[in-house]
Amino acid sequence: MFFLEVLNRVVSIFAGVVGGLSGLITLVEKCKPYIKRHKEQTKKDPSASLPATDGSDGDCLGNR
Repeated sequence: MFFLEVLNRVVSIFAGVVGGLSGLITLVEKCKPYIKRHKEQTKKDPSASLPATDGSDGDCLGNR
């Protein structure tokens, strides 16, 4: 009888882990378009960057 109780608990834990993983996979599959769209929006446009300075010494003196 003790063996059946332990086996029942092991099977219950295993079923919970499998169910949790299944739910996580389903969630990731449903959110895949959102993740893809978010990655595309976060790509930086090089033309939107500020122009670089000419590197003269006068630029650094004002920042001290």
